[in-house]
Order: sequence, then structure tokens, then C-alpha cells
Amino acid sequence: MVAVSSGRRVAMVCPNYYPLTCGVGDYSMRLARELAERGHELRLFTHSPAEPNPECPLVPVVGVHGRTSLEIADALRKELLVFNPTDLIVQYIPHMFGTFRFGSPALPLLMADMRGRARVTAILHELYIEWSARPDLAVGAALQRLQLCAVFGASDRLFVTTAPRKRRVEGLLRAARRDLPVLLMLVGANATPLAPRPHHGGPRLGIFSTLARTRRLDLMVDAFALVQKRHPDAELILIGNLGTSEDPRYRALKEHISKSAVANRVRLTGPLPLWRVAEEVSALDIYLLPDEAGASTRSSTLPIAFGSEVPVVATRGSETATDFFTDGENIAFAEGMTASALAAATLGVLEDPMRAGRLRTGGRLLYDRHLSWEAIADHLFPREQARNLPTKQPSWV
Repeated sequence: MVAVSSGRRVAMVCPNYYPLTCGVGDYSMRLARELAERGHELRLFTHSPAEPNPECPLVPVVGVHGRTSLEIADALRKELLVFNPTDLIVQYIPHMFGTFRFGSPALPLLMADMRGRARVTAILHELYIEWSARPDLAVGAALQRLQLCAVFGASDRLFVTTAPRKRRVEGLLRAARRDLPVLLMLVGANATPLAPRPHHGGPRLGIFSTLARTRRLDLMVDAFALVQKRHPDAELILIGNLGTSEDPRYRALKEHISKSAVANRVRLTGPLPLWRVAEEVSALDIYLLPDEAGASTRSSTLPIAFGSEVPVVATRGSETATDFFTDGENIAFAEGMTASALAAATLGVLEDPMRAGRLRTGGRLLYDRHLSWEAIADHLFPREQARNLPTKQPSWV
């Protein structure tokens, strides 16, 4: 049961929520649940449709209607004034409430109106679209940057989910001559990690993923084929909802698998509830992440592997958090974005128990210090600020 005490009254504004949710909606739910368990009074605000998430049923959700972003923001303002929060947390993406690429003054105006009534914190999940030669995209890139600068002016605190984006925000703040500290707030696991789960048979390699454009699952299949030559009993497990037959990317992946020599050793789980995802990940011997953007602290799937003490083999990219990921200590990096490089890194962990052990220990330490929801919530409200805190058990008890 969520305990409501004399802690803070926290309003959290998010771009969407259950049942029409995304990664930011899941992030909002997990963070809200952690803060509520610490004794703070939580309420989530978004646009309709919205209702309590079954994973967090006792945190109230307020969904408002509106045809435009300005109407939605005005309806949210009225509801926020009724709730009268001590803290307003905005889970920011540039296209909140249907603003699409051109942005809107709606959210900055809402934040500015609430500032002074409550402490306003912005958690920046996405910043803006990149510059383009296309006129509409160039205008959108400029307007989204202006919108973000307006958010700066309406905030008391800023958090960013990756170190590379933190540096971009600091550059914008300098250009805007705004003196506001920027802190990192990483993304935690969207499924609660479980203790490592022993299994029968050969090595299990896998990932929990969608068909994100930067995610090279085809490369993973090719790398697995090379691994399987040395470990014929190995299995590759693609966990989660990869799409339907109507999706051309899903059809292309299925065709790629069917043409592979290891097709009979590849298993696609399809959509699973989060508790089943956690079970599948905890039974892996290697968690593979071939992503053109690289291993990132913005991922909500990597923490499941780290928390379950599953060694992670990944690629480097523009979003790789070198402040947190150290090759050979808590992660194993492939030397390049090729099947052979990914296979070599995988075999280097599979066939070296001491190296695998270091990665398990380092990954779990990284999770405990930075990627657990307990650690993430400490950035907002350190534990001593909450009263009547429940005693928390380890996440896998």
C-alpha cells in the first residue's frame, strides 16, 4: 500500500500515460511509484485518455481534454491549482501534447505560471530535432530550440538523461546567458530486475527491445551465427514486441532470420508482461545491444540486465555514456559495428568466466549506485526529506 504522509505534494506532468504510453510514460510511473513509497503525495497529470497503471494503481492520474496544446495546458493549469503541489516535475519532450515539430509556447507558459507556487523541475528526455536542409525541418529545429530555452526560463531545476545531451543543454544555457545547473538523472529499468535464473542447455544470448531504427537486430543474428559455430547449443532470444506482419521492418527481420543457418536457434517471445520480461532477461548468459547510438543511460532495458547480473556486450555510439560504462568492468564493448566484432566480444565473455564474473559484479554495482529507481529518486528528494519511509527490500526479494 502507498503510504501518504506529511512529505511533499508532487505533481508530475508527462506527455502521455497508461493505456496509451511510451518509454517516458513508463518512466513517470516508476518514478512516481518510488516517490510515493517514500511517503510523498503523488498525482500524475497528462492528456486523456489516461488512467492508473496496473503496475502503480494507487497513484492518482488526472487526464484532461483539449484540441490544441494551449487548451491542454490551460486545463492542466486548472487541475494543478486544485492539487496545490509543493513540487511540479515535468517529463519533457519537445512535441508534448501534439505540438509536433514546430513546438508551442503552451508548456513553458504553464511552467512559468506554476513557478513561485511550486518548485518546478524539468526532466529533459529529448531536446529538439536536428538541423536539416528541408525548410519545414529547419524551422522546426529552430522553434524547438526556442521552446527549450523558454523551458529553461520557467524551471528551478534541470535534469538530463544522458551525458552528451547534458553537454548540449549546458551550451544552450551559456548561449542564453542563463545560470542554471544541469544534473544527470538516468533512466531506470522498466521491469524490476530479478536474481540470475539458472537454466538447462547451452548459452542464452538475447535482448529486450523494439525495432528501433538504430537497433541492429539483423547484425545480432549474424553475430549469433558466428558464436553458434563454437557453441552449437547456444540460443538467441529476442524478447518483447517487435511488431506485426504489417510492419515492413518486422517482415525484413523475420526474412533475415529465416535465411540464416541458425534460424532454428532463434526464438522471438512476442509481447510479454513486464514480470515475464524480467524472467527472460534474468535467464540470459549474455545481454547483447548492437545499437548505432551505442550503450546509453537513456535505455530502460539495459538496467534490467545490470540489475539481474547479466553480462552486457554492446556497441559504442554518439550516446554512449563513458562516464558510467567502462569496458571490461561493467560492460564489454565490441570493437566495431560488425557481426564479427560483436561475436568476438561475446565469445570473449562467454569463454572467460573471470571476465564474465567481473562484468556481473560491475554491472550490479552500476545498477545499485546509478540505475535503480531508489538512486534515481534520490536526485529529486534525498531520503532524509521524506518521512515515515518504508523499509525496502532488495528488488529481487
